[in-house]
Amino acid sequence: MSDNKKGQIDAFQEHQKFIFESLKKSKDNKPEKKCSESDIDVIFTTPESYTSPNSVLRSALFGLVEKVYPHLQAVKIGTGQGLAVGSTANAGGINSLAIGKDASVGIREDGTGQYSTNSIAIGNGAAVTGSTTTHTTPDTSKNSIAIGTNANIYDSDSSIVIGDGARAMRANNSVAIGTNSYVNKQNSTAIGVGANSNHTGSTAIGANSKTDRDNSVSFGSTGNEKQLTNVAAGTQATDA
Repeated sequence: MSDNKKGQIDAFQEHQKFIFESLKKSKDNKPEKKCSESDIDVIFTTPESYTSPNSVLRSALFGLVEKVYPHLQAVKIGTGQGLAVGSTANAGGINSLAIGKDASVGIREDGTGQYSTNSIAIGNGAAVTGSTTTHTTPDTSKNSIAIGTNANIYDSDSSIVIGDGARAMRANNSVAIGTNSYVNKQNSTAIGVGANSNHTGSTAIGANSKTDRDNSVSFGSTGNEKQLTNVAAGTQATDA
């Protein structure tokens, strides 16, 4: 060992001993308590300071990591240029965005279909997903947006759902707006709490309204009929 290296070690040990003695004293320079060098071990950034079980630096670093790490986990960048923000959020689809606890874009039900692409899920449990469970050609739910707690778009392209529990299931080019609103046919629309459009090209408007045929507009449901007021008289044979 060179004299220079030995001198550095001796100086380090003397400095450490000085710190140790200082920590043993209280403000009035009387012993505060009995302790040994192992109680404080290594204080400086030597390799041993990261591995020693009693290292002050080691404890401080681990304490910092425990506080910061969960927050770092809440932000993830997917391989397909996706961004996920939130505890266990996942943006597996290409150009996807998932914000909220358990929010997900591109998580496939059976693990064999294609990922959802160019889609957005915002809200706890919100999801835009695709699957090949019952389809020969994979459905991807591309170009879709789900906003709200547990809002869900499944196998639906170019669709939008807004509201807690709002859903679009195998309904391309469709819209559901309102808590628990639901569409499951293409080109359909449901607007209102519990509104349900399950016919192609149909629209349900109002709370708990339901469609009962294709290419129709419903303002209520059986047993929940509603009046349509303040409507001008028709001018053409095809006017309602």
